[in-house]
Amino acid sequence: MPGTAVAASDDRNHGPADTSWPTPPANGQPGSTSAQTEAIRAAQAKAKSTGKPVVVDSMTTGGSQTTANPDGTLTTDSSPVVERVKNADGTWRTVDATLRANPDGTVAPAAVPSGLTFSGGGNGPLATMATADGKKLSIKAPFNLPKPELIGSSALYRSVLPDVDLELAATAAGGWRQVLIVRTAQAAADRGSRSSTSTPPPTD
Repeated sequence: MPGTAVAASDDRNHGPADTSWPTPPANGQPGSTSAQTEAIRAAQAKAKSTGKPVVVDSMTTGGSQTTANPDGTLTTDSSPVVERVKNADGTWRTVDATLRANPDGTVAPAAVPSGLTFSGGGNGPLATMATADGKKLSIKAPFNLPKPELIGSSALYRSVLPDVDLELAATAAGGWRQVLIVRTAQAAADRGSRSSTSTPPPTD
């Protein structure tokens, strides 16, 4: 029945899956080894004096964290996915793909490993992603977008086409996933006819 059946199509994922964000200092970089050794010793001394584990901040990356223990040992927890991102002030924050509105009207996740923004409505870019090395990718929708409804990490754009909604979802890796929600059989048929192409008959 129209308005009751919901089908999803064009389920796509976009974006990086960089588990080393940000890239740690290269081995052999002047001063990096001695500075790191000093940081470890300082953390070990603090852990011993307080009796509590102390994070070695200089060894923290998006996918790993090293802790100095009170007994003098070190523990490193590693993850195949990015778990934290670095703030502008140098502190770390747990990855959070929850979408929020920006002052300029766009929509962005709270903390992911890329500069990802979604459209806040209108005819501008549907999604824009910037990486740490300055690369930027923007994708534009072939239709005007309404103001989205924000639900966690998802932005729902209703009726971008007759009986068709568009959902964008930010991922913890810094990319996004998009789904077209086709709400009626007629909308599915209309979309199928727009997608199809005719092939001219061969000529001698």
